[in-house]
Amino acid sequence: MSSKKKEDVYKELYKATEGRKPTYQEEGIWLLGAWASGIYKQEEGKRKIIDLVGRALDDIDAGRLDREPTDLLKYLIGNKIIHNLY
Repeated sequence: MSSKKKEDVYKELYKATEGRKPTYQEEGIWLLGAWASGIYKQEEGKRKIIDLVGRALDDIDAGRLDREPTDLLKYLIGNKIIHNLY
């Protein structure tokens, strides 16, 4: 991925979160979209998304994420969207 494109992805993410630091789950979902649209190189994107989703799952286990992100992650995993990255 070129630096300019990577910077653009993160600028848009911070704009979408109104300047606050995104959660692991938000960043993972955002990067999943960037990876799917070809902005991220396949291997680089896969590793980053898998790491972020893993962190979000840890947060779910520790009770730090509310029901909405939990349902979203369950949807992604249940529909094998995350599994297909491997």
